[in-house]
Amino acid sequence: MLTIKIPPLYMNEHRYIIDVIFGEFLGLAVDVEVEDREDVLITAGDERQLYLCDVFFAMPQARWLREASLPALPLAEFDVHTLPFPVKTVHEKVPIIYGQQMDNSRYVKYTEDQIELGVDILGSSFFMLTRYEECVKKAQDAYQRFPATASLSYTAGFIDRPIVNEYVEILWGCLCYLWPGLVRRRRRFRIQPTHDVDDPFFYRNMNLYRLARHLAGKAWREGKYTELWSIFRRWLHVQRGDLSYDPFNTFELIMDISELMGVESTFFFMTDHLDEKFDGDYRITDPAVRTYLGKIKRRGHKVGLHCSYSSYLSPDQVKKEYALLRQVCAQEGITQELWGSRQHFLRWETPTTFRILADVGVDYDTTLTFADHAGFRCGVCYEYPVYDLAAGQPLKLRERPLIVMECTVIDGHYMGLGAGDAALEYITMLKDHCKLFEGEFVLLWHNTRLIDPAELWLYKSIMTNSL
Repeated sequence: MLTIKIPPLYMNEHRYIIDVIFGEFLGLAVDVEVEDREDVLITAGDERQLYLCDVFFAMPQARWLREASLPALPLAEFDVHTLPFPVKTVHEKVPIIYGQQMDNSRYVKYTEDQIELGVDILGSSFFMLTRYEECVKKAQDAYQRFPATASLSYTAGFIDRPIVNEYVEILWGCLCYLWPGLVRRRRRFRIQPTHDVDDPFFYRNMNLYRLARHLAGKAWREGKYTELWSIFRRWLHVQRGDLSYDPFNTFELIMDISELMGVESTFFFMTDHLDEKFDGDYRITDPAVRTYLGKIKRRGHKVGLHCSYSSYLSPDQVKKEYALLRQVCAQEGITQELWGSRQHFLRWETPTTFRILADVGVDYDTTLTFADHAGFRCGVCYEYPVYDLAAGQPLKLRERPLIVMECTVIDGHYMGLGAGDAALEYITMLKDHCKLFEGEFVLLWHNTRLIDPAELWLYKSIMTNSL
C-alpha cells in the first residue's frame, strides 16, 4: 500500500483529490498521513520516494476563492521527454496550471530511487475537477452560463485536451518507475450517447392556429410552397394518433443506431415547463410520451431528468421535477440502478447546482461542457465524485462530463463548423483523446437535430466510427 504524507493545510481538499486520483482513477489503495511539511511525499515501505510539489494548497486562506489564487498566464509547460520513462499524453508539452521549477531549472529531478516532480498534480487536478475558477470569475453569457472564452482551458489553449488525464498519466509513470509492481484499474473506452428531449414531437401539440402560422412561414419566408400539402398531411396523421409522421419523433432511429453499435442511449425528459420561451410545451404525463418511455425501457435504454431552464438555482423546483419523473417512470414499470440529470441550456452555477442535485438524490449529472465551445470543461474524460467548494466537502453526486453537444459544434453562433467534414474532424479528435485514456466520450444529440440529412450523416458518422 502507498502512504501519502500531506501538509496540515486544506486537508479536506487534499483528501478529496487523493481519493479521486488514486482511488477512483487509478484504483490504488492508499493511506493518508498529515505531517508538518511543504510538499506531498509518497512512499511504499521501502527507501523509494516520490515528492510532489504542493503549490495550490499552500496558498494563504485569504486568497482562497479569490482572483489572486488563479494561475497566471502564459502557463509554463512540462516536457514529458524530461522524464526517464515514456508517458501517454496528447502532446509532449503539457500545460502546468500550478507548479514550480526544480533547482535544475526543470520541473523534474530523479535518481534511481527518488523523483521530485514540480508539476502540482493534485492542486491542478482539483482546480479543474471542482470548476474552481467558476466560483471566482463572474463571467456570464446571455443565458447566465460561464462561457468557455472565460475559462483557463480556452485562454491557455488546452480546451481540447483532457489535461487531468494527462496529469494522471504523468503521476502513474512516476509511480511505476519507483514501484513497478503496481497495478492500476483497467478501463475500456466507450461512447455514451445522450439525448435531451426538449420537444418530443413537432406536430403533437400544434393547433390549427399554430399550423397556419407554420405554413405561412414556409410559404412566405422560405418560399417552400410545394411542401405545404405534405406538411398538412403529416400534421393530420399526427393529430389522428400516428406519431410516425412527426419529424421530431426520432426515438426509434436513435435506438436503432445505438443498438447497432452495442451501446445504450439515455434520454433526458423534461417534467415541468415554467418558462414559455425556453422550456418545451409537452407533458411527461402525456400518453404519447409515456408510450415512448415504455419503448425506451423495453429496448434496454435509459431515462433521465432534463431540468427546466430556471431550475439550476432552485432546490424545490428540481425536487418537484425529479419526483414527477420517478413517479411516471414507476407507473410505466421503469426501474434503474442510477438516475441522472442534465440542466436545460446547460445553465449552471458552481457549486450551487452540484449541491441541489446531490440534496435531491440524483445519482449523477452530465451537464458540464461549455455551450460555446466543445471540449473538456472539467479537464477529464472519466466520471468522478464532485466537491462542494463552498461547504468544503465532497457530495454524494457524480459528474459524467459532457464532451460534445451537437449545436455547439454546428451552429453559427457557437463554433460554426456546420454539419460536414470540419465538424466530424473536430469531434473525432475529441473522441480520439477519450480513447487514448480509455475514457468515456459523452455525446449530446437532441432528437430534433436528426431531420436535416447533413446532421443525420454527421451523427451516424460519429456513432458508427466509435469503436
